[in-house]
Parts: sequence; structure tokens; C-alpha cells
Amino acid sequence: YDSYNFAVLSPRVIFRTGWQAHDQVTLQYSHWFNGKYTTVRGGYPPKPDVTIIPDEDVLSLSASMWW
Repeated sequence: YDSYNFAVLSPRVIFRTGWQAHDQVTLQYSHWFNGKYTTVRGGYPPKPDVTIIPDEDVLSLSASMWW
């Protein structure tokens, strides 16, 4: 079943204005290592669709504040 497996590598960097700050900005990159038969569910209701090729690279930027 190795052909159906996947793995994800997701390093991230967190920027803060200070050591005890209540805000942060996170930049994260993810790379998906998909098996040969990894499929995506699409449509309604969702069902496996072999014609959809899943993304392998994702870049995200998020910010948060709390108090």
C-alpha cells in the first residue's frame, strides 16, 4: 500500500515583535510527497477522482494577535 501513502514536510518561520509579544506572523512552506495512487476527493458528494492531480507545494502566510 505504499503507492497510496503520502508524507508532508512543513518548515515554518515565526516572526514576533518581542519575546513576550502578543502578535506574530507565520510563514510556512509545505511540500507533499504523494504516492503513485494518491487521489483527491471532489464533487458533491465527495468521491475519489483520479483525474484531479493534487498540489505538491503550498506557501502560507498568517498573522495573529491575542490579549
